[in-house]
Amino acid sequence: MPISDYPTTEEIQLLVKKLRHRIVNRFLAQGVSETEAAARLKAALVELVYRWNRVGDRERWLLQALDREAPKPTTTPRKEPEQ
Repeated sequence: MPISDYPTTEEIQLLVKKLRHRIVNRFLAQGVSETEAAARLKAALVELVYRWNRVGDRERWLLQALDREAPKPTTTPRKEPEQ
C-alpha cells in the first residue's frame, strides 16, 4: 500500500483525543486494568491503521473494535426454587 493510504500520527492522536472519555468509560465499565486497556487500544489502533481507507466511520469502528475485545459476561444457570 502506498504511504498515503495510512493515517498520519496526528490523525490517530486526534481520533484518540476526541474519543478519550468514551474509551476510558468503556474500560472502566468493563473493569479493565490500565495495562490491558493500553494493550487493547494499541491493538485496535494498529488494525484501524491497516484498514484506514476502507473504514467510513472511524470513530464508530474503533469503539466497536474495543467492544469486540471485551470479555463476554458469564452467565450462571438459574436454579429452580426448592419446594
